Amino acid sequence: MIRSPKNFIVGLVFVSLALLFGISASRLALGTPGQMGPGYFPLMLSITLGVLGVAVLIIGLRKPGERPGGTNIRGTVLVTAAVVVFALAVRPLGLVPAVIASSMLFSLAGRQFRPVSAIVASLVLAAGSWAVFIVGLRMPWTAFGTLFL
Repeated sequence: MIRSPKNFIVGLVFVSLALLFGISASRLALGTPGQMGPGYFPLMLSITLGVLGVAVLIIGLRKPGERPGGTNIRGTVLVTAAVVVFALAVRPLGLVPAVIASSMLFSLAGRQFRPVSAIVASLVLAAGSWAVFIVGLRMPWTAFGTLFL
């Protein structure tokens, strides 16, 4: 019945995470679209993730695909390290260096690491993060933290 176990498993993970985050977000004040509360945006993201998860689940049931392979320990460790590095670096280093450092670690997690592509992608992600979060949304973060002052 399940024709693409890989897609089916990913769909289940997406739906599970959407439920977890949606329940957490619903405990916060939601507000209205014009007066958003702290739970509004996370709830909308959870709903979007849930819809995406259901779509991937359906694809897993209808279209043939691959079976899951072995676990990529190196990739798992590097992705986890990238998240930790970002969390620890964003305050002292600022948003731009934290994004660059974490995206370089994410790039190393792939099997086909290309240094030039990783550097370009890191710089583009850092510039985009700066433009969206600091300039556009006026988040109270610094582009370069206290270590650069």
